Amino acid sequence: MTASKFSIETLRSLVSAATVSGKDFVLNRSAVIEVLQAFIAEAVSSQNVAEWADFFDVNEDVELESDALLPDVLFELSSPEINGELDVDRARKLVLILSNTNGTDS
Repeated sequence: MTASKFSIETLRSLVSAATVSGKDFVLNRSAVIEVLQAFIAEAVSSQNVAEWADFFDVNEDVELESDALLPDVLFELSSPEINGELDVDRARKLVLILSNTNGTDS
């Protein structure tokens, strides 16, 4: 897994391709877990994670999977100046939380 997979340019292309084809781009837990695991494996930096999360947190062309946790996790990851810089221990905890809880609104 490479950092380029999580680059803003790549993300813009993916979202743009979905919206041009008339589909919604939906972010789900699996994608968040994947980027956190890439951080844990040192494939991406905490800055890469913050930029990635910020892209999804503020992008009106992206929908979040029906999940009560995703907005909070994205805010935490996208705002290191408020929430502190991501470290491996917190990333592991977030992976566990996202893997083991049912965050659906229903």
